[in-house]
Formats: sequence, structure tokens, C-alpha cells
Amino acid sequence: MIEEDASLFERNRIEKNDKQIRKKIRWVSGILFYKIQTKIFTERHIYEMIQVLNFIWKVYPDQKIPVVIDLGKTVFSEKLIYVLLENICYYMLYVRKQKIEILFSVEHTIWIEGIKFSPLRLLSDTRMYRKKYIDDIYMQHFRRVVPALPQLNKDEYLSRLMEDICYFLKNNGVDEKSKNELAEVLIELVGNALEHGRRECLLDVDISRLYQKDGDDASYYGLNAVVLDYSDILFFQPLKEKMQLYKNLPERYRFVSKAQEYHLQHLTDDYLEEDFYTVSSFQHQISGDARKKEAGGRGLTQLVYSLQERADNHFCYIWSGNRMMRFEHDYMYYDDNKLIGFNQEKNYLSGVPDTNLFRTTMTFFPGTAYNLNFAIRKEDIDD
Repeated sequence: MIEEDASLFERNRIEKNDKQIRKKIRWVSGILFYKIQTKIFTERHIYEMIQVLNFIWKVYPDQKIPVVIDLGKTVFSEKLIYVLLENICYYMLYVRKQKIEILFSVEHTIWIEGIKFSPLRLLSDTRMYRKKYIDDIYMQHFRRVVPALPQLNKDEYLSRLMEDICYFLKNNGVDEKSKNELAEVLIELVGNALEHGRRECLLDVDISRLYQKDGDDASYYGLNAVVLDYSDILFFQPLKEKMQLYKNLPERYRFVSKAQEYHLQHLTDDYLEEDFYTVSSFQHQISGDARKKEAGGRGLTQLVYSLQERADNHFCYIWSGNRMMRFEHDYMYYDDNKLIGFNQEKNYLSGVPDTNLFRTTMTFFPGTAYNLNFAIRKEDIDD
């Protein structure tokens, strides 16, 4: 099960920090305390927390010593970060059978207001934590751990899930167009996770209260979502293997072959081979699934683009392994062949993407995760 996956800990196991961690851990009345002091809690601090827990399990392998992590007053950099924190705590409670408490006082922002619905506030009640972690529809929050299913059952399940998401968004006043497009994006991501990772995945959506910007009388809602799956298959790998192993691919894949010749000769420290296959996996009617000749549908990038076009602000990215790629509205235009260059020139075939879209992360994410944040004007929300 996704909540029982140990790969996040195993793939980030590094012992060179043990001495530093040992100095910072305090033992008080049978409890291990560790403090992480930062104004903004990012994936780097997720990495630090994983190192601390790996160290505790190594030094005290047979002892279930309660652990307290003190974050103090902080802000989570984005929604996905506190969802990963929830994953870590679930693993501690239900796999390691070890109590954990996270102390924090967090400032709400339009991107992370969903923290008020997080099971992190229920760590002292393990039964309620499990219940809220796996399935929760309450006020402006929708959470579902989606099971891995056979194809026939999967299609039926995804159809029902889309209805549930649409109903949730409509009940919270989201306009018809945004509701349909966000639901379509989420169902495509969930479906891809089930197909490519062949594992269950986690979906979490929240809608924030109204916010205002300085010097702007308009009001904005945050539409925020996370989709993630743990897998030994990284996002770029299926298409890379497909291009290497299969020769008689449909005509559409000739664009990928042509681009491949150019891109692989222009790799840098900021633009890696895996980035090319990530960008190529988002091209229209291209699929890494060996069972599929082509991918149908409207296309994830165009759905995200459409939402970004109506949003006043957005923060969207994919994270797989040690690489993140942001979706930026200005770089997501089709050319005449319905190819996206992810660059200002709109050139996929003979132009590399803007390298500012990519980032190497300290934490290795074993699978694929999406963080989607959209700030929508109140005028675009139905009363």
C-alpha cells in the first residue's frame, strides 16, 4: 500500500550526516526530540527529517521510542511538502509502530491553507489519523487513496471518482469550466499513476478561503491539488525504454526520434537526459506505455495551460526521482505539429527547454508526484 511504502526512506539513506544528527537529538523522559528551525519548510527539510528517522532506526533498531519533531513557527513551501510529511508520519505509526508528534505553528497562505484539514493534527489519535489519511471529504477538502485496479474496474472507478470530484468542486462554488478542467486533469494524473506505476496513488484537493493582494480589490480562491504514487518506475523511464526497444512505432514518434538526435547532443548540467524524456512524455499523443500505440485525450499540458491562463497566479510541477520540472504558462504553447518546446521559441525539435524549468532536489522521490496550485479570481467562481 502507498502509505506503507518504505522506498522514500530507503532511497534517501545517507549516513554521512549521522554525527551532526546525533549532536542535535535530545533524549528527554524517554522521548527523542529533534528541532528543525526554518522560516520556510521545503523538500530539503523533508530530506533532513528522513535522515533523522533513518538514524534513529539504525541506532535503536528494536526500540519503539516516541519521536517529537519540533518545526516551530514555519510555512510549508507548497502543498506537496506537507502531504509528504503526512506520508512519513503514517509510515511511522502503522509500519514502524512508533509514535511520532510534529510540533508546528503554521501561517496559512492561499497555496497551503489545506493544512487545516491535515491528519497531522490528529497524530495523538492513530485511528482517526488513518481514517482521515485514506479518505476524507469535509468542507473544502477532498482526499482519496486510489487503489490499484484491473483495467475494467479501473475505468469504472475513475468515472465515479470524476463524478465525486466534480460534485465536490461544484459544492464549493467553483465555476463550471474550472471544475471540469481540474477534474479532467486530476483523473488523467490518477489514471497515469495507476498505469505507469502499477500501484495505488494518493489524491488530495483543497479550496482555500478568499484572499486579496496588496493594491488589488479583487478576491482570489486557491485551487490546490496533489497527486502522487510511490513506484520503482520513474516518470521518464517508460518512454526512454520504449524508444530504445521498439522500432515500429506510429508516425507520431518520429518527432520524438528527431528531437532525440538534437537534444541528446545538447545536454548540460542543467538539462539532463531524463529531462528530455520527461518533456517528450508530455507531447501530444505520445505515451511511454508499451501497450499503447498513442495517447489520446486532450492532453495534460493543455488542460494545465487552460487553467493557468485563467489563474492570476499558479505554481505547478512534476517531481520524479531527483528532478522537478515546473509547468509555466509562457512555455506551454503548441507549434504547428502540436508539439510543445517548453521554451520561448516554441521549438521542441531543435531547441532545448528553458533550463529554469528544471531543478535537482535533495530528496529523491521514488515515483511521480504532482503539485498543482491555481489562484482563481472570485469573478470566475460561481456564487
